[in-house]
Amino acid sequence: MKKFSKWMVGIDVTKNEVNLLRNVSELANQFTPDAIHIVHISKELDIPKEVLVDIPDLMMPDIKQAQASLEEMVAKYFHPEQPVEIHVLSGNQLTELLRFENTHKIDLAILGRRNMNRVGVLSKKMVRKSACNVMLMPDRHIQNIQSILTPIDFSEYSDLALAVVSDFQNVELPPVVHALHVYKDATKYLSQVFETADEIDQILSKRTEIDKKLTAYAKHSLDDYLAKMKKTSVQKHIASVERGKSVGQPIDQHIDKIRPDLLVMGSKGKTMSAAALLGEVSESVLPHNGQHITLILKKNGENKGFLSGILNFSR
Repeated sequence: MKKFSKWMVGIDVTKNEVNLLRNVSELANQFTPDAIHIVHISKELDIPKEVLVDIPDLMMPDIKQAQASLEEMVAKYFHPEQPVEIHVLSGNQLTELLRFENTHKIDLAILGRRNMNRVGVLSKKMVRKSACNVMLMPDRHIQNIQSILTPIDFSEYSDLALAVVSDFQNVELPPVVHALHVYKDATKYLSQVFETADEIDQILSKRTEIDKKLTAYAKHSLDDYLAKMKKTSVQKHIASVERGKSVGQPIDQHIDKIRPDLLVMGSKGKTMSAAALLGEVSESVLPHNGQHITLILKKNGENKGFLSGILNFSR
């Protein structure tokens, strides 16, 4: 978080996003970014261009009202010394947020998550298409981060996640950090049609033996990785997933069990992308999956070419 110096907060003044601003202000107190851009995108009116030529300031009252509302909220929830700038734009939400991110060289895009059990369409598109790190903020006030969960698959993105976790630990009362490694169980390696009871007994015995070895290997791999990353105090968790099942399921289950304040994960990994995982989490029936902050990390330059293509096409 310390290296994220320019933040963009996408906000909708027509919705109650008080907790979004309060949480951003709390994080800014801890990590002191150089700039916090509060951005509201007003939808363009579906009016013929011929009419707008005669009335070019048709949207001006809405823009002025949004500006006044944002100024009032910023004055209420941010300190005067915090480097907050307000921007009221018009157009397509996704396109304008991506354009703003690109123009202002944003490191961290922050969006609110008002629905606790579903990830919104705009949020998922930002995770897929943004070139910067993306944070999804729940609709509850989180005064301090007391627990963090990070899925670990030993990729470069796991390294990024643990580096950010270290930033959150540099406080007087550091949060409890949980590392979760999800591995494929024996069903990944066993595929056979059974015809007799003896064959079933044999394969079940073989599966039990393979599962024991896979579990031991997963524990050993996680121990070695965390030792290499000098994170020996982290609480370790492993979970298996059957062939054909999503790694999102055990992650969901651990979120429900641990109730973290913050989930940190890379945008990609050895198993799936964060966008795909968010899509699956959004369909989950677990009631607590939207109560935490979700931070999705990207490597420098990720999606840059794709983002330029989108912005050039939308002009």
